Amino acid sequence: RFRGRNAWPKFQSFRPGYWPWKIDRREAAFLGHALAQACEVAMMVREEPGKLEQAADRDSYLLRVPKGRGQGLRWEEEVLKPPIPGSISLQIDMDPEALGSLHEMPLEKDEIELDFFMIPASIGAKGERPACAYLLLLVHGRTGNILGFEPMTADPDFDAMRGQIPSMVVWHLRELGYRPREISVQNELLFALLRTFTEKLGIRVKKKRSLKYLDMAKDALIDQFEGGIAPFLI
Repeated sequence: RFRGRNAWPKFQSFRPGYWPWKIDRREAAFLGHALAQACEVAMMVREEPGKLEQAADRDSYLLRVPKGRGQGLRWEEEVLKPPIPGSISLQIDMDPEALGSLHEMPLEKDEIELDFFMIPASIGAKGERPACAYLLLLVHGRTGNILGFEPMTADPDFDAMRGQIPSMVVWHLRELGYRPREISVQNELLFALLRTFTEKLGIRVKKKRSLKYLDMAKDALIDQFEGGIAPFLI
């Protein structure tokens, strides 16, 4: 029961890689079905309290499944198991000419710390659904100087964004004008993505528990965004 002026429930759209937004027509239709079926299940459980526990095992769930379309749409009960997520397969977009150009650059006894993370900022035009901002950050492993950064969004999806990371790293290394002997990362995804091209360039990739200078730069950047200095990127 809601009390007070304009005390109504608020429905929002949640989409991976984007901030919460107003629901669209398709989502409103789906929400209508979900609420109607939730009411059906609530009344069913009130009459049969043990109904939801009739699933075969812990991995199975009693679901309301749509059958048919339009005027012939009906709902039936089925006990189903959710699908097991498959392995991630990314399409890596790499420019052979850019890779060849980097290979011709000198190999320096140097270390770069690299990370890819979400920042508290939005990217997009005002009035449109804002995309979450992600940042590819390169920091010098000895001085702590920021060598490069690249704001990115999950457009059209997360896999496409992740698949762009190797080419972005190659672009920034070319801007530096040399190949570092070592690149240090913190997570398995970056380790795997960089290994798709670094061995051919004579660059060693290491996975470390912590990255001293990168963590300092990352914390400073996030503090600036949370402080409202640059909350919105265009």
